[in-house]
Amino acid sequence: MNILTTTSVRRILNLAIVLHAIGLMVVFFRAHHTNFGNYMFMVMELDHARGFAIERITITIFGILTLINLFIPRTVFLVPIFLYILFEAWAGYYQGGYHFSEWTLGAHALRYLLPFSVIFLLPWPFKRVFSLKMQASITSWLLRIGLAVVFITHGLECLMKNPKFIDLIIGSMNNIFGVRWSEATAIQIMQVIGWVDIVVAIAVLLKPHKYLLAWLLFWSTLTAFSRMTALGTGAYTEVLMRASHILAPLAVYMLNRYLHNKSYNYDKTNQQHA
Repeated sequence: MNILTTTSVRRILNLAIVLHAIGLMVVFFRAHHTNFGNYMFMVMELDHARGFAIERITITIFGILTLINLFIPRTVFLVPIFLYILFEAWAGYYQGGYHFSEWTLGAHALRYLLPFSVIFLLPWPFKRVFSLKMQASITSWLLRIGLAVVFITHGLECLMKNPKFIDLIIGSMNNIFGVRWSEATAIQIMQVIGWVDIVVAIAVLLKPHKYLLAWLLFWSTLTAFSRMTALGTGAYTEVLMRASHILAPLAVYMLNRYLHNKSYNYDKTNQQHA
């Protein structure tokens, strides 16, 4: 059976959305705040109890929508999911309060572009407007743009010596290998990482070769799990919220294979029954 279909890609991307939602919900119910909650408290000046009550309702609805969408993907679910994640990123950018907060929209680009990209893989409303090839191509481009923006943003943060990245490098090396790297060493490594991230970001826009996508998947996985290796297993929520970074390169690879194999007849039957 041909597994390289838009339906398969859609399921992978929807899984990433659910994992992100789980991570965000755990952060909220464990720490009682997210960027959205902080925005209500700091900017809208709502009292803590009222802000918490509102966020508890909204984040619960958000989580339920992502779960329903995993099994019954619909535009009516994906649009509010996209808007919620986008607002969460914008709230972090707007209120600031942490290093490089002005880069939040870029650093989170893949998180909100991913649910938006899935919309173009649905039979409705684009089935009568775009061919299956065009739907797959649009989704692939959105994911590639998201990957490029995230990698360029992180690359620039490395070049600008983001303290958070320094801590991740030093903490991971110390916890895994028992080696205590100096801050100067971590900064030197970050300079290399920064330029590599920028180069691969440009490359994924020009030509998403399978080996390049394999590197993106590997590096995204490594950097996501560095939160746990540096900060402890309690940081697993940071990994979950970066599921889009890990699964997007795989989705792009599958979409490219699908487009090159031109297996449209098989997938057309799948879409008619989706």
